[in-house]
Amino acid sequence: MIKIWSAPTVPVEQPIQIVHAQVLQVPTRENDVENTLHLPEQPLPADAVYTIESHLGHMQFDIRGIFERLRKRILNLDSSVREEVKKRSLVYTGSTSFVTIEPQRRKLVLILNTKLNEAGDSQGTVKALLEGASRANNRDVEIHVTSLDQIEDTLYLIKQAFEKQAEEVLM
Repeated sequence: MIKIWSAPTVPVEQPIQIVHAQVLQVPTRENDVENTLHLPEQPLPADAVYTIESHLGHMQFDIRGIFERLRKRILNLDSSVREEVKKRSLVYTGSTSFVTIEPQRRKLVLILNTKLNEAGDSQGTVKALLEGASRANNRDVEIHVTSLDQIEDTLYLIKQAFEKQAEEVLM
């Protein structure tokens, strides 16, 4: 004996009505806030603390080594040099800021608080750094450091910026 199977007969309109009723019952903010999870973006607290480690975590290993060497040498310029860790940068100050380091994944961006024409180059060694500067306006000089070979030339310019701001305080 062969049984013939046939689908149950349901009017075509019924499934559409069921789906339509379910769509109308989707919770919205107005009618069902308790059952719906809403996570507004939390603003950063005003007293947020940023650390060097939070910056180090985003850098490649070789850039991290360059940063640590530059940092040590900058802090050893003078006992008055202070380091201030900000959200996106590290600011080094004596009486005023003289260099800002913006750590990035593949490079360090240094912004020197000196004029381009005041960056002395008696040895001719920093000319390449200044030619590669992406921003060199009347107030700041921006340098991108990507290798250990650039540390000495960069420190030469940082030291000049530090000495310049120290002289301005004395005047």
